[in-house]
Amino acid sequence: MLPPCPLDDDERTCWDFLLETAVPGVLTKMDSAYLALCSKALAQAWYKDGDPQKAGNMLVRLGMTPTERSRVIVARKEKASRVSGLVRKA
Repeated sequence: MLPPCPLDDDERTCWDFLLETAVPGVLTKMDSAYLALCSKALAQAWYKDGDPQKAGNMLVRLGMTPTERSRVIVARKEKASRVSGLVRKA
């Protein structure tokens, strides 16, 4: 997934970190705008003199804290049965 807006090097490092550490199957392209905002906030907290609490609050919304991660549920993709292609839908 590519960021929807330009990110500087620190923000891109945070973007990559968030993608690599997210629960598999949770983030989609629809989340890319919020993920970019989180990357910017995290870069501010890590590399500049930003507010770590702001970044932490944003990470909670992504399910990236131990407590929130325990609440994340990833929907399973249904497997097609061997006969599903043979059944006609009315």
